[in-house]
Amino acid sequence: MSGQRTSNDATRLARLLADDRLNEREREAFDEMAQRGRILTARQRTWVDDVYRRLELDADEAENLWSDGAVPVGRPVDVPEVLRVLPKRPPGRRT
Repeated sequence: MSGQRTSNDATRLARLLADDRLNEREREAFDEMAQRGRILTARQRTWVDDVYRRLELDADEAENLWSDGAVPVGRPVDVPEVLRVLPKRPPGRRT
């Protein structure tokens, strides 16, 4: 998970730094974050995400809500009776 998060952070920082609408403070801070190459803290990620949304750079991204755990799991369903009696192992070889 942390590898995915690091690459996602790096991608977002690169897209932000390529945009010319950043102010000087944001550009310096994001450049420093990108140079370090570490996982961002929660506050840094929030700031990056807020600026990313403000500049509407996320308009072409699709979110994977299922992998993030944001999609609620449906109600559990009972296993049908016909599937409960299946053999645990395949039958042995006939001789």
